Amino acid sequence: MRGDSKAQSKLSEINNLIKNDERYSKIENEIIQFFKDNCNLYFGKFIEDIEYLKDCRNKCVHLKVNDNTLYVPNDYHARMLICSMYDNVFSVKAPFIMDLFKIAEKDVEIYNKKINCISYSDLDESIKTEITNKYLIRMTYESMKNSYRTFIKLLLVSDEQQCIENLCGLYAFTYAMTDYILRSGNSTLFNEENISDMFLEIKVQSLEDNSERKKALFMLIQKFPCILDSVRYNKDVFEYMRHSVLSETQGLRFYKLFYPNEKEI
Repeated sequence: MRGDSKAQSKLSEINNLIKNDERYSKIENEIIQFFKDNCNLYFGKFIEDIEYLKDCRNKCVHLKVNDNTLYVPNDYHARMLICSMYDNVFSVKAPFIMDLFKIAEKDVEIYNKKINCISYSDLDESIKTEITNKYLIRMTYESMKNSYRTFIKLLLVSDEQQCIENLCGLYAFTYAMTDYILRSGNSTLFNEENISDMFLEIKVQSLEDNSERKKALFMLIQKFPCILDSVRYNKDVFEYMRHSVLSETQGLRFYKLFYPNEKEI
């Protein structure tokens, strides 16, 4: 959890416990409790396995329990534990990414300077590849869902000055994430309530006041029809974007984008 100040502080605390020869049972309880409190979205899926593993370790360390009976873990439970650990831990490269923005904030700023402004063309393939390989392929469905909501909020909703100043970097990540979600076959993510609700929070005035934000939304709905489907429920924004695009001479070529079931004029 490099870059997470809370995790780094806890790691320092654990190291001090080890140096002071604190009981290992206390140390492991501290570690497990930290992940329960801070990564429950992920850990909650297999907390019973962790408790069972802790119990096995405790019994094996003490060798004998219940008078003089030697403890031997149940073979079936041990096998199931191994399978669960593989499915939920060892085969997942970064299960603790709950909110990508907190980890990738510096890269957002770097891409913001690199891109400089949002153009009416696809995001550079090299940037998509960099973001995908460094972050996206390491994320679970749940972490992607939470992170995507955050980026939509920061790119298209938030009035925070830091967001406004880094729109290009936020756009790069949002574009790359949208592309990756679709290529991974997880299009149902866009129908998740916390995602669809975020598109309803976009305000016409925020688009009117910031041409880069408006371009970002246009490029997303042009490239990814699923985004336009989400925006349609925000009637004011949909009508504003439709009118803004189609009122331009060159914008008539996007008529089918907004009216897919009608004959082109």
